[in-house]
Amino acid sequence: MVIVTALAVRYAVKTLRAINAQVKEMQTTGQQTDKLIQEAIRQSEEAAKLAHAMEATAKGIDASTKVGMDSVAIGTQRSAQQLRAYICVAVGGAFYQERAKNLKFIAQTLLINTGNTPAHKLGFRVKAAVLPVPLPEDFSFPLSSTTAGSMVVGPGPQQGITLTAMVDDFVPDQDVDAIKIADGRALYIWGIIEYEDVFKQQQTTRFCQLLHWIGDRVMGTYIPRHNDAT
Repeated sequence: MVIVTALAVRYAVKTLRAINAQVKEMQTTGQQTDKLIQEAIRQSEEAAKLAHAMEATAKGIDASTKVGMDSVAIGTQRSAQQLRAYICVAVGGAFYQERAKNLKFIAQTLLINTGNTPAHKLGFRVKAAVLPVPLPEDFSFPLSSTTAGSMVVGPGPQQGITLTAMVDDFVPDQDVDAIKIADGRALYIWGIIEYEDVFKQQQTTRFCQLLHWIGDRVMGTYIPRHNDAT
């Protein structure tokens, strides 16, 4: 019995030692696991910080790109404004009615490109008439639906062209002198000019002038309601 008891005690001691060793190993493993968890948490936080930094950088790049694109757009617009064609209309000449020569009132106006590049595919509609002074408020400046011309007008006064329009009918001969000095009625010329600039943009110029004579010299007055341009 003594021998059996001694063997049992010895076995129990060995088992206890094995259990203690396992406990210590588990404690060590737990500490390593805790370290791994803490390291994973740290790396996750670093990754989150990096992601936020990259997001901020992306936003900055996007903002810089937008500013750059806006600058390019503004520059392009300003270049177009500086370089494009601008069609203006200057006072031209006129001829008064002389029935014996079968000559009605004729009005002329001078079309000039004051821009820096040619006006392409230029067409116009123009009309002349003897009308009251001042023009009625409801006057609609009627024009033909047919556009004349399809030309290129280069920049500069030397490239200008003259637009001529004759009135539809004779006036009473006794009214000619009064019309020449815009007394009650006067000779008017108006129209619309349409063209394409070098940037392929469609542009329009509207004009209306009252023409009258001072001696042999023809003078003109611009009518505000029909003088504008794009």
